[in-house]
Order: sequence, then structure tokens, then C-alpha cells
Amino acid sequence: MGVRAPLFVWTDLSEKDLQSVWKTGLETPDAAAVLQKAGGDTDNATDLQKAIELDLYKQTLRQGQDLSFTDKQLSALFSIVKAVHSEAIHKRLTIDRSFDCFKQVLLRHSVHRPPYSLGLFTLPQAQAITQWLLGSYFMHYKLYQYAFTNRVSCTVTSNHPGDVVELAPQLPSLQEAATEEQHQLSVEEQQKQVCYALRADFVCCTPAFSFLLHNITLLSRQ
Repeated sequence: MGVRAPLFVWTDLSEKDLQSVWKTGLETPDAAAVLQKAGGDTDNATDLQKAIELDLYKQTLRQGQDLSFTDKQLSALFSIVKAVHSEAIHKRLTIDRSFDCFKQVLLRHSVHRPPYSLGLFTLPQAQAITQWLLGSYFMHYKLYQYAFTNRVSCTVTSNHPGDVVELAPQLPSLQEAATEEQHQLSVEEQQKQVCYALRADFVCCTPAFSFLLHNITLLSRQ
């Protein structure tokens, strides 16, 4: 609310709005629409938050009626409660700081010193308002703070290091390795297969090719 609390005279609820509420009844959908419009922008509010604020505004008007307030006083009380609540949830005030803001703005409507303050409420009325808010809004202050705290969802996943780190290929055991003699036999077998394949592919060979096959055979036997 800044250094100096504002003055609320027909700020949110006009005289026409209040007459509409009394005509249709406080619990009717039409009255709820008037109060929600006077409550301000609720586009980002959840359905639960809208319902809580609407209930708070209805309680405010009921309390004003119980105290026999005029429509002008009811409009001011509505704006005071709305301002205190809005300041509390948007600035995340502690209950002590919120109550200090409330006392500051109520005082500006209880002492007649224009243009700095307006004697809209008498001292007994200001005391009654204070006792009512202490026993209602401020008694459940933490619940209001919780209900109007934005929820943040966070999804956490974990991966095993083996799933993201490239591992070296596993080498075969030395016990599975071939001996020198086994390796030599394998090479000879491969050479024989080559010779057999060449002979099958070239039935009619030239003398030079026959000489080449003869040499390959001799080498494989050494």
C-alpha cells in the first residue's frame, strides 16, 4: 500500500452495485457476479481461490450489515478488506506486516482530517471492524496464504551412469585365444579353400594360370 494508505470512497463497489446486491439477495448468482467483478481481475485464479475470495467478500458485507453500516461505509469496508487481502497474497506479507497495513488504512478512514484522512468510521466502529478481522481473516491467515500460493510441479528423472556413458567394448578372454599351431592350420585351410574355388571357377585354364595354382598349392603345404 506504500507509505500512505489510499482512501476508499466508492472505489470498488458503487452505490448502484450495492443496491443490486440487496435487491437480488446476497446469496444469489447475480450478487456473486457483482462482488467478483468488484473484486478485480481473477483470470489467473483457480476456481477454489475465486470461491474463497467470494466468501470473504460476502462475510464483509454481512458484518457491515450486522454493524448497521451505511452503503458508503460498506463500500469502504469492502475495499479495505480487498486491499489488505490483495497486499498479503501478492507480497507474501507476514501476519504482523499485514495487520500493520490494515491498521494504517483503517486509521485513514477513522480520523477526519481532509485531505489526508476521512472520518468515515467512528472509534467504536473501527474497534468492531478490528475485532472482526482478528477473529476471522487473521485467525485463518496461514490458510489464506496457503490457498493463494502458486503450486510448482517438478518432474525428476534419474539415469544410471552406464546408460549415458559410452563403455569400452569387452575383450574376449585369453583362455579363448587360438594357439600359434591352431592359427597356422586355420590359414592353411583358408588357402586350400581359395585354391578349390579358383579351380571350380576356371575349368579351362591357361598354362600360366595352371602354373599359378600349382605354386599356391605348394606354398600351402610348406
